[in-house]
Amino acid sequence: GFYSRVEESEETNGGVAVAVRRHHKRALTAWGAVNERIIWVKFSSRNVTKMIVSCYAPTEEQKESFYGQLQAIMQKIPKRDMVFLMNDFNVGTDYE
Repeated sequence: GFYSRVEESEETNGGVAVAVRRHHKRALTAWGAVNERIIWVKFSSRNVTKMIVSCYAPTEEQKESFYGQLQAIMQKIPKRDMVFLMNDFNVGTDYE
Protein backbone atom coordinates (compact mmCIF):
# COMPACT_ATOMS: atom_id res chain seq x y z
CA GLY A 1 0.00 0.00 0.00
CA PHE A 2 0.85 3.66 -0.04
CA TYR A 3 0.70 6.00 2.92
CA SER A 4 1.42 9.44 4.23
CA ARG A 5 1.96 10.18 7.90
CA VAL A 6 3.20 12.77 10.35
CA GLU A 7 6.85 12.89 11.25
CA GLU A 8 7.82 10.48 14.02
CA SER A 9 9.02 13.40 16.13
CA GLU A 10 5.50 14.89 16.27
CA GLU A 11 3.20 13.90 19.12
CA THR A 12 0.05 13.51 17.03
CA ASN A 13 -1.59 10.49 15.51
CA GLY A 14 -2.19 11.01 11.86
CA GLY A 15 -1.84 9.57 8.44
CA VAL A 16 -3.81 8.30 5.51
CA ALA A 17 -3.31 5.29 3.24
CA VAL A 18 -4.50 3.49 0.13
CA ALA A 19 -4.20 -0.30 0.09
CA VAL A 20 -3.61 -1.81 -3.36
CA ARG A 21 -3.86 -5.49 -4.22
CA ARG A 22 -0.71 -6.95 -5.68
CA HIS A 23 -2.25 -7.68 -9.10
CA HIS A 24 -3.47 -4.06 -9.45
CA LYS A 25 0.03 -2.63 -8.99
CA ARG A 26 0.77 -3.33 -12.68
CA ALA A 27 -1.68 -0.56 -13.61
CA LEU A 28 -0.19 1.93 -11.12
CA THR A 29 1.29 4.91 -12.96
CA ALA A 30 1.90 7.44 -10.17
CA TRP A 31 1.19 8.30 -6.56
CA GLY A 32 1.86 11.17 -4.22
CA ALA A 33 1.44 12.24 -0.64
CA VAL A 34 0.40 15.88 -0.31
CA ASN A 35 0.70 15.80 3.47
CA GLU A 36 -0.30 13.55 6.39
CA ARG A 37 -3.99 14.04 5.49
CA ILE A 38 -4.13 13.67 1.68
CA ILE A 39 -2.73 11.02 -0.64
CA TRP A 40 -3.49 10.14 -4.27
CA VAL A 41 -2.87 7.07 -6.42
CA LYS A 42 -3.24 6.94 -10.21
CA PHE A 43 -3.96 3.83 -12.30
CA SER A 44 -4.27 3.39 -16.06
CA SER A 45 -5.98 0.44 -17.67
CA ARG A 46 -8.05 -0.24 -20.77
CA ASN A 47 -7.86 3.38 -21.95
CA VAL A 48 -9.24 4.64 -18.63
CA THR A 49 -7.26 6.55 -16.04
CA LYS A 50 -8.49 6.20 -12.48
CA MET A 51 -7.46 8.49 -9.68
CA ILE A 52 -8.03 7.59 -6.03
CA VAL A 53 -7.76 10.48 -3.59
CA SER A 54 -7.84 9.44 0.05
CA CYS A 55 -8.11 12.03 2.78
CA TYR A 56 -8.71 12.55 6.48
CA ALA A 57 -10.11 15.99 7.29
CA PRO A 58 -9.16 17.91 10.43
CA THR A 59 -11.90 18.78 12.89
CA GLU A 60 -11.27 22.50 13.30
CA GLU A 61 -7.93 24.35 13.23
CA GLN A 62 -6.60 23.32 9.82
CA LYS A 63 -9.91 23.07 7.93
CA GLU A 64 -9.40 25.99 5.56
CA SER A 65 -5.90 24.88 4.55
CA PHE A 66 -7.01 21.24 4.16
CA TYR A 67 -9.96 22.04 1.88
CA GLY A 68 -7.80 24.41 -0.16
CA GLN A 69 -5.23 21.66 -0.74
CA LEU A 70 -7.94 19.11 -1.58
CA GLN A 71 -9.56 21.50 -4.06
CA ALA A 72 -6.19 22.18 -5.72
CA ILE A 73 -5.64 18.44 -6.25
CA MET A 74 -9.14 17.85 -7.58
CA GLN A 75 -8.75 20.72 -10.07
CA LYS A 76 -5.53 19.21 -11.46
CA ILE A 77 -7.22 15.91 -12.36
CA PRO A 78 -8.21 15.84 -16.05
CA LYS A 79 -11.99 15.78 -16.60
CA ARG A 80 -11.75 12.54 -18.58
CA ASP A 81 -10.24 10.66 -15.59
CA MET A 82 -12.44 8.60 -13.31
CA VAL A 83 -12.12 9.90 -9.73
CA PHE A 84 -12.75 8.09 -6.46
CA LEU A 85 -12.70 10.35 -3.42
CA MET A 86 -12.33 8.30 -0.25
CA ASN A 87 -12.62 10.33 2.87
CA ASP A 88 -13.34 10.88 6.50
CA PHE A 89 -14.58 14.46 6.61
CA ASN A 90 -15.13 14.47 10.41
CA VAL A 91 -18.62 15.87 10.02
CA GLY A 92 -20.35 16.56 13.30
CA THR A 93 -24.05 16.73 14.02
CA ASP A 94 -25.87 18.63 16.73
CA TYR A 95 -28.72 16.29 17.60
CA GLU A 96 -30.28 16.79 21.02
